[in-house]
Amino acid sequence: MTLNTDVVQTDLNYLIPDGFESAPKSVTVRDARRMPREPWQTLGFELFHFPSAVKDWDDDSAIAQLHYKELVDFAIEQTGADVATISGHIKRNPSEAAKHEDLGPITFVHSDFAPSYRQVIIDRHAEPETLPDLVVGQKQASSEQPDLSQASRILILQFWRNLGPEKMDLPIAFCNPASIDTGSLRFLPVEDYAGSGTFFETIGIESNNVDNHDWRYFPEMNQDEMVVFRTFDTACQAEDLPDWTPHSAFRDPAVELGAPSRSSIECRVHCFFFDE
Repeated sequence: MTLNTDVVQTDLNYLIPDGFESAPKSVTVRDARRMPREPWQTLGFELFHFPSAVKDWDDDSAIAQLHYKELVDFAIEQTGADVATISGHIKRNPSEAAKHEDLGPITFVHSDFAPSYRQVIIDRHAEPETLPDLVVGQKQASSEQPDLSQASRILILQFWRNLGPEKMDLPIAFCNPASIDTGSLRFLPVEDYAGSGTFFETIGIESNNVDNHDWRYFPEMNQDEMVVFRTFDTACQAEDLPDWTPHSAFRDPAVELGAPSRSSIECRVHCFFFDE
């Protein structure tokens, strides 16, 4: 692996075509900070300066009490959604990875949710008492609880924030979905993710034409920055447009493994839209 001022040459794990295993492929990851800014609505991901009221990121209750509301409000502002919800978050660091291997940095090219995830969203929100620390926001204040199963559009925005040192061993990279042939997508079953009992389908990417894949990352992110990326959108699905944003952790060749280890937090906001 070689490191230039604005390019990292590294290996990412892709699905073997027509197989069930993955294998490393060499790709170029460019420094997105040195490129023209593009909005997440077209590129799939975008970096924001987003300081939080949370002062101690080890305090999960403070994250639930403060950060969830910040993200719900931000998602409604960004998307115009009628309703936005968030429940729970994922931290990736050595102590979390020791609890379950699914909570370590994922070094596999994927986008989290296949189109079948719509039913999972509806089913989970049908039993809100099962959603930890659920926060619900509405564009228009109302005492009525909308039937989320009747939403005309459902969108998921994900939020990634670095909680550790700005230089880490396994930063995250994102791929412009327009650079990937949709024939390379594979829907893969995920059972009992991190021991949660949840079953869903994720999207893996086969190693076809990887030289065309437009990989980018935001080096040396600080705690006041946040990457927003889209991983599900029924409106895009209806028009055969990408609603997926491939991403993967990758080795920073300038940092030894564990010196320091990646420490990050991920949150997902579900956005619901209703026809007038």
